[in-house]
Amino acid sequence: MNADGGDDYVLALGYSGFGSVFQINEISVSELSVGTGITNALSTGNATVTAIAHVDATGGALTLFIGTDVGLLTVETATARDAATPNWRFYFSPEPTQIATDIDELRTIGAEVDKNPAHVNALLGDGPVGGQEQVVWIGTPSGLHRYDLLSGMITFGGDLEHQGVDGETVDFANDISSIYSTGNELIVGSGWGMWSINGGYAAVYGMTNQEWIPGYISATIVHQVEGVDKIFVGIGPGKFANLELMDPMANDSDADGMLDGWEVRYGLDPTDPWDALLDADADGVNLDSDPINERLWRNLDEFRYTATTANGYNATDPRVVDTDNDGVGDGAEYFGLFHEVTPLHCHYTNQYDFEHVCGDAAGLAANNTYLQSLGIDSGTDATNPDSDGDGMPDGWELENRRWIGSTFTGSNNWTMDPNDPNDAEWDADGDGLSNLCEYQWSLVKDAGLIGDLLESHFETEAAVELWAEPDPNNRDSDGDGLPDGWEARGACTWDVSRVGINPLNGSDAFENPDGDGYDINHNGVIEDNEAFVNWLEYNIRDDLFDGNMTLDGEDYS
Repeated sequence: MNADGGDDYVLALGYSGFGSVFQINEISVSELSVGTGITNALSTGNATVTAIAHVDATGGALTLFIGTDVGLLTVETATARDAATPNWRFYFSPEPTQIATDIDELRTIGAEVDKNPAHVNALLGDGPVGGQEQVVWIGTPSGLHRYDLLSGMITFGGDLEHQGVDGETVDFANDISSIYSTGNELIVGSGWGMWSINGGYAAVYGMTNQEWIPGYISATIVHQVEGVDKIFVGIGPGKFANLELMDPMANDSDADGMLDGWEVRYGLDPTDPWDALLDADADGVNLDSDPINERLWRNLDEFRYTATTANGYNATDPRVVDTDNDGVGDGAEYFGLFHEVTPLHCHYTNQYDFEHVCGDAAGLAANNTYLQSLGIDSGTDATNPDSDGDGMPDGWELENRRWIGSTFTGSNNWTMDPNDPNDAEWDADGDGLSNLCEYQWSLVKDAGLIGDLLESHFETEAAVELWAEPDPNNRDSDGDGLPDGWEARGACTWDVSRVGINPLNGSDAFENPDGDGYDINHNGVIEDNEAFVNWLEYNIRDDLFDGNMTLDGEDYS
């Protein structure tokens, strides 16, 4: 309660006037009697208290708002221990009492809500930071209401209502169960779940794009975690507890569509009917630039998933983003939405000259075209890392694929396709290494990073860390001037006979693994300036000579 002085006062009220005021200080806790006016009013109304707000109204006295299962009482009192008599602001009881029914100031309750419209679930005083309250927010099964402390008027509807989703009314969204104000936003809990309103005590401006939390939201609080505001909610699915009891005679005790055993295995709660609608691992798909996934891959979706390839299996893992560990999230694989994986700003201008371009106007426009034309890609199997069985993981193909053309229309050809096994033999960059070989060279590097190339190829882990990644869109992945295919000799693995040259080591251009050269000073040793290094081996070609003639026309025989 609002109180002057050093002691704290807590008002506890229950059924039909039962309750006490507790005075708390550093030394003791004292129990004091509630004023007779309050207890008599609650007893006469046969009311059970459900919410309390003690507000210091601007320009007025301290006022106690008592929400009950049959209506709202208000009384001006500083202590709740005097004889001041409360008034019923609105009231409705299904049982006969001495109090007249009056719910004219309340929003009409939805047909789907079988509850008392006057049942007060939540009360919240609101006003400027550090100042006196100006409004009290009231949550009932019939909706969110604003009690103006200056005028005494109760308003509802308009921007205080949930407007539905995609033009459709949402059941129970206006069955208000909790309210929290951040100062510039109202976090509203309802029978449908959590939603929010832009604005505060002075004015509201309609719903915000707040991520939905499903379930009957019984309590809400905002707390900073590592400098970021996080919303914490209490969800009450059960009638007498926040859990449904396990039923040994049912394989789905909470009737959420997921088997009890499967929920236990994957860390879900077989007694919580609302966890089916959650996406705790956040493996859905973000369709715009905000941090919210518009397409969720919920726990129920994970349970119901059916494999689309012979090597896949049913049900994805609700604990991890990427069940098959192929580099693509489960939701993206199911929906076939890969804009977060594929760099759409890069493309080949045509399929003939290997011209790879990134960041031009066509590339920068491609992402918007992709999102506006949802359905360009077919989904892949979220439980099979290689959906088309071509030896390349889905994620690697999607990350390294490029569209072909001068403009992205959605129907362009791609250099790789995770659903087409034929692309394994394609060579988009024309370096002499197929897509599959480029991927397999990444496995060579992985082997070196764990020390498997030390004994056979004399490559330390530290040296391998400096290697480039094989790039199927760059004919010279390591940038040493030697094409990948030439360095690898067209092979997909690194044979020990080729130690000293590979397409990922940019420092080997001036190595001389075969030891050839010309002993210019005739000292019997091929010195550095006499070695026929890899760069010379590639750049000095047969076409520099015509028969036995040098380029200057001198006889070379």
